[in-house]
Amino acid sequence: MNVNGYEITDGILDLEDRSVDLIENKTFLSAKALREVRLPARISHVGDWAFAKCSNLQKVSFADDFRPGLFG
Repeated sequence: MNVNGYEITDGILDLEDRSVDLIENKTFLSAKALREVRLPARISHVGDWAFAKCSNLQKVSFADDFRPGLFG
């Protein structure tokens, strides 16, 4: 499944190997297929409501070398 250019496979959004450093506001708003998100260490911004109303989202994980940035 593709949501705003991001591929969700078996309910998992795996961005660890992609050159993504930010997720815009409302990017995954109401993405019911989303169960798990894996974010890379380079992520510096997650916008407001980026994962709002993702009623099946159970887990969000960050890379081991993650350094917090700005989260909406």
